[in-house]
Amino acid sequence: MSKKTVPATVAVTLAIPRATATGPQNAGEEIEVSPAEAKRMARAGQCRPLSKEAQAGVAAYEAEAAAQAEDDATKETAKAVPGAKETR
Repeated sequence: MSKKTVPATVAVTLAIPRATATGPQNAGEEIEVSPAEAKRMARAGQCRPLSKEAQAGVAAYEAEAAAQAEDDATKETAKAVPGAKETR
């Protein structure tokens, strides 16, 4: 199984206007956001449906987050159970 690289940013098209520290962003503008922000915005209806590239970026982000959570849980189990060994 090949590991997908998580992009630093993905492009989304705004469905609604929003204000940022650097100024306003209008509906219809394409902006760059993190994969986590793209996921949040899509769920909240703040951007148009994600492109295939953005969907791939969000999927890679989610896969990396799940792998990290599993790794963290394995380490916590190893600490909590005397004699247990880490498997990773």
